[in-house]
Amino acid sequence: MSITREDILRELELLPVWKLRQAPAVADLPVEPPSQVANQTVEVAPQKIAKQWVLLCLPSLTQTEACHTLLANIIKAMQLQQTDYVLLQEVEALTQYQAQCVLMFGMQAAHACLGISETSVESLRGKAHMLAETAYWVTHHPEQMLQNPLLKRDVWQDVCAAKQSLQK
Repeated sequence: MSITREDILRELELLPVWKLRQAPAVADLPVEPPSQVANQTVEVAPQKIAKQWVLLCLPSLTQTEACHTLLANIIKAMQLQQTDYVLLQEVEALTQYQAQCVLMFGMQAAHACLGISETSVESLRGKAHMLAETAYWVTHHPEQMLQNPLLKRDVWQDVCAAKQSLQK
């Protein structure tokens, strides 16, 4: 006769002494008939996730790792907590969030969100564009900052202005 693992565990009092002789019976769950209230469909608006900041940077065809690094450095410089912001790369994802401030990088993001016909970032940057109690700020795309490092100062001014408007 061989000793099994279960026998050893029982001897050490880690398993119960008794064994089941048959499988436990599973009771059927009672099924309640559908009520009239359940037949009525009520459309409930999905809850939006509250964030203080939404950063929208649409990807470009030539976007590189340097663009991602620059964007990460901007976020670090803003000194935002991980729970205070979300970084999006699609305009459609913006509808899931209720933000106090949306910082848009580049004209492509500005056109998609604000539906404006302006052609230059310079005409839109530096001021908040209010839409449904949310401040939308437009600034240069990281790819443009890599091509022209002097634009980093403009982006930092836009970020500071946006942060200052939230503190009021």
